[in-house]
Amino acid sequence: MKAKSLKMFVAAFISLFVFTATMPVFAQTSDDEGKPQIQLIQPTNSCGVTVNNSPGGLGVKITQLTPGEPCEHAGLEVDDLIIAIETHPRQFEPVSTRRQLENALHNAHGNVRFIVQDHRTGDIFLIRVRLP
Repeated sequence: MKAKSLKMFVAAFISLFVFTATMPVFAQTSDDEGKPQIQLIQPTNSCGVTVNNSPGGLGVKITQLTPGEPCEHAGLEVDDLIIAIETHPRQFEPVSTRRQLENALHNAHGNVRFIVQDHRTGDIFLIRVRLP
């Protein structure tokens, strides 16, 4: 009986995780008059990430990855920090806000190098993301 209950619990937990991982992300913002409003946060560009500004001001923190999109294929994970993006050959543009990330990705195509900090180890490395 206990084994069956455990299996049901694990199945329910996995179902809940899969459901919440694919849910849209919302943020509370305010308009020009200071009135609160809810805003749907879409993944950035065709890269397939949703990000927030990092608490330390260095990079943007990945909060959600769209399954099957380029950043997920490249191996990025939720909670990793994107620090900079190669906008021209050997020229990296630092990103510390969502807007800066959107601007850096606006004209990016093909193999684009990202400077990323791994959330588990703290290591900083280059990763290639193949954008459409």
